[in-house]
Amino acid sequence: AAAADGQAALDALALDVAQEFPTFRQDLDRLLAHPPGPVVVAHPRTGERQRLHVDRDALASLVRGALYLPELASLLPLAVRRALQGDLVPFVGLAGALSVGMSDSVSVGLMLAVLCAEDVPRIGPGDVARSVRGTIFGPALVTPMIDACAVISAPPAPPERDAAVRSDVPTLILSGAADPATPPRWGQRVASGLSRVRHVQVAGMGHGLTRRGCLPDVVTEFVEAASVEGLDAACVARLGRPAPFVGVT
Repeated sequence: AAAADGQAALDALALDVAQEFPTFRQDLDRLLAHPPGPVVVAHPRTGERQRLHVDRDALASLVRGALYLPELASLLPLAVRRALQGDLVPFVGLAGALSVGMSDSVSVGLMLAVLCAEDVPRIGPGDVARSVRGTIFGPALVTPMIDACAVISAPPAPPERDAAVRSDVPTLILSGAADPATPPRWGQRVASGLSRVRHVQVAGMGHGLTRRGCLPDVVTEFVEAASVEGLDAACVARLGRPAPFVGVT
């Protein structure tokens, strides 16, 4: 689902920035159709000249990664425009921002152990082609995972893992409306089996909401009350996507 959910988040961004960047989607398509290839770029922080090879899949992956955080997504339209003008510094800045801390916070081995047990066994013949149709991301997000799982000994998770969770335990679900990984449709699917649930959706937000705006207070109230009854989440209406960057400063 990564490609389809990423495309939905990208389409939402395009709508939100249409006033400042009315040709954003067409510009992105042009950039992906003619990626820069080998380039020499000044590092945005140090100024050091670096030789890079920028292909289509790398650009598409970087676009999806930026959609996780609304602050980075707000730089995408300008980054695309500048890249078409021969300036890749904003894209390099995005790549640097996304990579900071990843090696320390994500265990690739553990991630693959889970994905190879729970996700890849569910992918059948033709599923990938169908799931990526109409998206800019294509199969590049999925096929490397399938290839890696071919050499990892991870027994498939038992079939009962597919059953919907049904519970009366009070549950708070937070969804960013522009999340490229776990958008509201997945929150709704989880909520369908829960009898005491509150699903809070936040416009313009991406992945990971527990530290956004007033949401720490909402989570605290939920945990202390051990209930979703009367939970006040009206403050999330004040949250939203930052305005798009119109210059690198």
